[in-house]
Amino acid sequence: MAVIDAETLTPGQTLSCDICIIGGGAAGITVAHRLLKTGKKIILLESSAVDQRQNGADEQREIVQQRESTSAPESQAKLAAAGNPDGHRFLDPVTQRLYAGEQKQGLGRDYRFLERSRIRVYGGTTNCWGGWTRSLSPIDFKRTDLLDENLVWPIDAEEMEPHYRSAIRYCSLGDVAPSDYDNPQAWIGRTETPIAYAPQKTGAVRTGVFTVMNGDTTGDHYDGALDFQLMWGKDFVQPTNITVVRNANARYLESSAGRVTIAHAQTIRRPVGKPPEAGLTFRVSAKAYVVAAGGIETVRLLFLSKPGGLGNGAGHLGQNFMIHPLNENAGWVKLNEFPDRDKIRNLYTGWPKIKSNSIYAPRIFAAFVPTDAAMKGAIGNYRMLVNFDSGGMNLNWEQTPNRESQITLGTKQDPIFKDPEVKLDFQMTKIEERTAHAAINAVVDELIALGYASDGSREPPQMDWPGDHHMGATRMSAAKKYGYVDPNCKSWEIDNLYIASPSVFSTGGVSNPTLTIIALASRLADHLARL
Repeated sequence: MAVIDAETLTPGQTLSCDICIIGGGAAGITVAHRLLKTGKKIILLESSAVDQRQNGADEQREIVQQRESTSAPESQAKLAAAGNPDGHRFLDPVTQRLYAGEQKQGLGRDYRFLERSRIRVYGGTTNCWGGWTRSLSPIDFKRTDLLDENLVWPIDAEEMEPHYRSAIRYCSLGDVAPSDYDNPQAWIGRTETPIAYAPQKTGAVRTGVFTVMNGDTTGDHYDGALDFQLMWGKDFVQPTNITVVRNANARYLESSAGRVTIAHAQTIRRPVGKPPEAGLTFRVSAKAYVVAAGGIETVRLLFLSKPGGLGNGAGHLGQNFMIHPLNENAGWVKLNEFPDRDKIRNLYTGWPKIKSNSIYAPRIFAAFVPTDAAMKGAIGNYRMLVNFDSGGMNLNWEQTPNRESQITLGTKQDPIFKDPEVKLDFQMTKIEERTAHAAINAVVDELIALGYASDGSREPPQMDWPGDHHMGATRMSAAKKYGYVDPNCKSWEIDNLYIASPSVFSTGGVSNPTLTIIALASRLADHLARL
């Protein structure tokens, strides 16, 4: 079979392949799946040994799809009542312990961010996300008006367009074009319930659309298209050019003369009635290595691979860590009655389903986002959800790159292999303060100008919770001195080392990152196929 348990290997055994992928989340699965028909021999190392379905998975799915962050008190209370406080659909409770770490301070009110917002299980964080998808807007790639030109993406929206189309297929979103996310007109007539979008009035705010992957089917398709190990991992179970090795924990990468030569991995043994313990060691020899271990663990592995960090001559490894700050109760507006209110409510609050014959038909919703002109030279991107039933406002906004916001190794050791855990020192800048303040004023002004509201709050929102998006700590750059990977997601200093992770994001925009993660993984796989 093409899926094996590493405990069945001979201690010290060396596996050989063309490409070794470390991590079986959305990025790692996408890279592997994209390479299925290339003839290249692929080994995918997946840390977890089991996929335990969690209590209240259906409640979890509904809560996360509607609220998007499981860190908020209302979500946590409901999930705790279901016996699943962190909101994971599948979990390996043994490997999950390796995700503990140290936070220098809380992210808003979340002091369990490192453990709660990551899942060390097959499928990665697709096992806890709500399937919210949106491409980055063209301006997100080129914020030279706000940032030093060396901090922006070295690729643009045009380069990413075909790869977004690939990501849309991986997310089972149907006939969606990347440009549709910034074009609300494109969705008129495509939903089961009638919708209307707000016209632009002040010039500061426009409408951005998000798709929501299907998560309400039953039977063999219980989780819809959300969990990538169910959706795409099934293609790996027959003998192919891909071998998925479960219970395979990458410990460090050995390198020589600017190349990775060996990936060292180890199993976890689970003796009955005793604590888990480190098991047999084995190695993987490959022509190329892809680290797809998420936005935080990728950094930890690279620091564990060499003192000071593997490929870290320029010192960027772990720096510029970003999230999307979140305030689910950012403000309020006093709503009026107005023409088309029901259709407006359907789009911005009602989550209408796309007309489709597919069992994976997605839903959509709209948010208020800033115009390019309103952002220019002053603020980052944001998205404001307005509840057209209650008048409540929910704000997510962009965090800009900041070298002081960083991931390093801490002094505590993980409970199984005794390797140093991660330490997170999260920092924001004045730009984030300006962005949040501008967002509340701009959206309230817009709703009043449209006649949709007569009053609204003006207090600057503070970050209440993190948006659970881990970006930037192996950032992509146009030159070695400004980042960790080049435009092909290859380490600037290690010739056969590639990163498939949100950690390569140069900037984060405000879109949920998974669609861009998958697009970059697809793009990387196409590059590897040509080698």
